[in-house]
Amino acid sequence: MQAPYNGICSPSSSFTEHFSSLIREDKCDNIQLFLANLERNLLSNNLFRIKDSNQLVNALTYACENRLYDSVLCLVNTGMVDVNKKSPSGYTPLMMCIGDD
Repeated sequence: MQAPYNGICSPSSSFTEHFSSLIREDKCDNIQLFLANLERNLLSNNLFRIKDSNQLVNALTYACENRLYDSVLCLVNTGMVDVNKKSPSGYTPLMMCIGDD
């Protein structure tokens, strides 16, 4: 049995394709849940990723790797970014901020 829809698009999914699928399903409750969580969806999804050297990276990861500390604080303070999401090399964004210093 599938869990009920919570309004959140998986970060691994295409934001626009996910929303399009909700429209095609024609379920008003799911569309409303998605829209109610729009900010959270934007922060966690591909739409809120930065193209860096032809690679899409999470905005928090990008800010940490480039030591953009005001941006890091701003993103973390939203409470909506995943500070535990690991990069392919196994580091969390905050581990990247600490670096060698």
